[in-house]
Amino acid sequence: MEFGEILGYVASAVGGGGLMQIINIRSSKKKADVEVKVDEIKAIHDTVEMVYQPIIAQQNARIQELEKEVGALRAQLAEERKDHQREMDLMNKRILDITRALGMRANNQIRDNKGRYKKGNNEA
Repeated sequence: MEFGEILGYVASAVGGGGLMQIINIRSSKKKADVEVKVDEIKAIHDTVEMVYQPIIAQQNARIQELEKEVGALRAQLAEERKDHQREMDLMNKRILDITRALGMRANNQIRDNKGRYKKGNNEA
């Protein structure tokens, strides 16, 4: 073996190892960056779980309570509308009965030749 050939092998070994070291440094740096991001995401997730989940659960419970209340109020409103409609129908019937009774009395009253009502019973 010649000196140049040996020098080439040594240079290759050093260069190859150096190249691998650079690749390892870069990959370990990327891995560390990814681990930092994962830790940040986990911290955010834990914060959400500890702080916001109870608030969200409380709001969901309040929403359900309000939905029940709205349902009860709508049912009450519907019942009151039915009651009012029944009262209106009854009042209309009474008004119609009164109008009929007044109309019959008006027809039984005596009028003079000018169309005015007369007092007393004048039989013609």
